[in-house]
Amino acid sequence: MEIEVDLNSKKTRRNKNRMIEVIKQDAEMFNYASKFLKDDYSFSLEAVKVNPKVYEKIHDKFKNDRLIILEAAKPGNDKFAMSYFPNFEMDEKHKDDFEIINKCIDVDGYNFLHASERLKNNKELVLKAIKNIQIPPGGNIIYHCGDTLNDNDVLIAAAKKDLTLKESLPKEIFDNKNFVEEILMNFKYGHYESIDGKSKYFHNLLYLKHKNSKFLNDRGLILKVLKKNKSGELLKFVDSKFKKDKEIVYAAIKNNGEAIIYADKKFINDRKLIFKSIKTGLESFLNPILKKYHKDEKFIYEAVKNNPANYKKINNSLKSNKKIALCAVENYGFLLEYVPKKLRADREIVLKAFSDRLEAIQFMDPKFRSDEDLIITCLKKLESKYRLLGEWKNIGGWDDFLWSYIDNKFKTKKSFLLETLKNNIVCTSDYEFIYNDPDLKEAMDKYQKKILPKKNLKFKINLKG
Repeated sequence: MEIEVDLNSKKTRRNKNRMIEVIKQDAEMFNYASKFLKDDYSFSLEAVKVNPKVYEKIHDKFKNDRLIILEAAKPGNDKFAMSYFPNFEMDEKHKDDFEIINKCIDVDGYNFLHASERLKNNKELVLKAIKNIQIPPGGNIIYHCGDTLNDNDVLIAAAKKDLTLKESLPKEIFDNKNFVEEILMNFKYGHYESIDGKSKYFHNLLYLKHKNSKFLNDRGLILKVLKKNKSGELLKFVDSKFKKDKEIVYAAIKNNGEAIIYADKKFINDRKLIFKSIKTGLESFLNPILKKYHKDEKFIYEAVKNNPANYKKINNSLKSNKKIALCAVENYGFLLEYVPKKLRADREIVLKAFSDRLEAIQFMDPKFRSDEDLIITCLKKLESKYRLLGEWKNIGGWDDFLWSYIDNKFKTKKSFLLETLKNNIVCTSDYEFIYNDPDLKEAMDKYQKKILPKKNLKFKINLKG
């Protein structure tokens, strides 16, 4: 039997069966249950059964219950990551309970860290944990797993999941080609994690070089790796003869333009290859080795186009190039700060910058602070962008920031306020002025209905019998 229930009703909030049916549809609705139901163990258990996401909302006194943990950790049960264990002390008996830890690892491999020392030596659990870790560096979990650190299967599995090489690893593993290949192939996350200012991948390469790994001189392996991963850093650590090898250099640049920096100098004169390097990620475009291109307008434009942040690095003469400046601020509005003063007074430049970032407004020429058309045009573009991203209304203090850089006369200018409200933007706190004007009041009422809908607390549920 299908009925409609309204959570505005206290009677509904106290009804166990009806609340369970509602929670099945939306875990957030657990918060609307009566205090009596929230304190009821059987209700919390049933709620977790029908919607595991409720686990984060139940009373802490129930979170350590074995049955509730097992229900929340069912692999096919919405894959809710039980990341709440770090927030309270898990019972020692649960930490040593194979079934609990096994199911928790099914949901999130990092839950392995809550296991007892006995279970951390269990190869089956270690391998499953490594496999089920989605957030890097998953491979490093092996440094918490006791004797299994000496197991080749475990080490190779960890190498596939962004392992950081350390002295505690067994020396013999570095003679294992499969292990070294996985370390070299593993670039997906390693490039971004920093160790002493260098990427983790760089750290691993340096470590292999320090160990005099014979595999850095294996042409077949190096070529295979360069064709599949996107690191240009590998070319820095291979034998010098490979840096002159056209096939190897081209394979490296195809995946990461930064490799050109480590290639033999003879490749620097290949203009076509240099421009290809920019398109595939050359960041060190101002490296002295590329000095002959530093005044080349097309080269600099392509470097900025590939990564607008590169605009900050170029000389003032090239920053004054309008084409290059437009390319920079179009997607990185805050770069208006680095645009020469003359171009900050250019309407086209300001429109491009302001349509990407509200912060750009502080760097525009003061003459635009009273330009109603420009301000409204930019706010429209920003609203459209952030509305789609779901962020516009979450930018704390954005309105105060805005009024710091535009003419305050707009706070009570009807044409300005009507146009902004029409485009779902409220940028004044003078509500008395708005509600005393019939047109502005009507526009505000429409805005409120469109942007601030009430939470729907009505649900259709099916009850047995």
